[in-house]
Amino acid sequence: MVVRELSADDVAASRELSRLAFGLTPDPPPREPSGEPEPPGEPEPPPGRTAYGAFDADGRLVGKAVDLHHEQWWAGRSVPAADIAAVAVLPEARGRGVARALLTALLRGARERGAAVSALYPTVAAPYRRCGWETGGALRTVDLPTVALGRHRPAPELSVRPGGGAELPAVAGFYQALARHRCGLLVRRGDPPADALPAGVDGLTLVEDEGRLVGYASWQRGEGYDATSVLTVHEAVTSTAAAARELAGVLGSWHSVAPTLRLRLLADDPLAWLLPLEIAREHRRQVWMHRPVDVARAVGARGWPPAVRGVVEFAVEDTVAG
Repeated sequence: MVVRELSADDVAASRELSRLAFGLTPDPPPREPSGEPEPPGEPEPPPGRTAYGAFDADGRLVGKAVDLHHEQWWAGRSVPAADIAAVAVLPEARGRGVARALLTALLRGARERGAAVSALYPTVAAPYRRCGWETGGALRTVDLPTVALGRHRPAPELSVRPGGGAELPAVAGFYQALARHRCGLLVRRGDPPADALPAGVDGLTLVEDEGRLVGYASWQRGEGYDATSVLTVHEAVTSTAAAARELAGVLGSWHSVAPTLRLRLLADDPLAWLLPLEIAREHRRQVWMHRPVDVARAVGARGWPPAVRGVVEFAVEDTVAG
């Protein structure tokens, strides 16, 4: 078995492997479970990712894995990461060490390019655990009765308005300001203003205080207006309790045509404190796993509270990442 970076010549085989592994359709071009598109048929792979493939003695692609060149916030500092996506192995090649060989090559390549940590959402945990990843938490998506958000009298000092593609840089900046003090959230560099919202996003609700953004929600309307209708909130972030109440009021106003509100929870966000989570029904729970790629780099790159002082000596033997 040979493991190497995938090239433009491997695109068709890579897409077919994705179709088999993830049940994707060939038209339109498939998307990986991470939401990242497959590399297009271009001379060079798209920036910000490295795709690895495992080939058998006949030159057949039997497995693949993608290193996403992300950054994660850790207590105020961005840490270079190798986040994992699109890991797939042909059924006839499973149980033969293909995944381990791919992940070993990926981690060593990531370490060489400067990555410090790595995260992934596993479909099965055991292969990743054997290669050094361990469960760190879960991303929860819950369903709530929209009517349970209750009625809210708009605050006179706050304004609420719909946003478009031109507001996306401001939204990204607002997210960055809040996320940078957390641990493990992705760094978003922000895209330039766009003519429209991204695919799958029907609306962007902005909450402002004298022109300053204090909360936002991106959402998808869904279909119908009967008992089965669902309003899906892709992301809802607020910085104050007042902004959270305003956003909850807007979302709750959908109760007559979208009886169910579906959203992903961001821990410690003021909006989560307002929601009646005791009656929430879990729609999806995505376990995530984490591991260091370079322990010394990971410890040195992250932020620490100013009052922390001390010295710890330890030794780590990492036979996978090297």
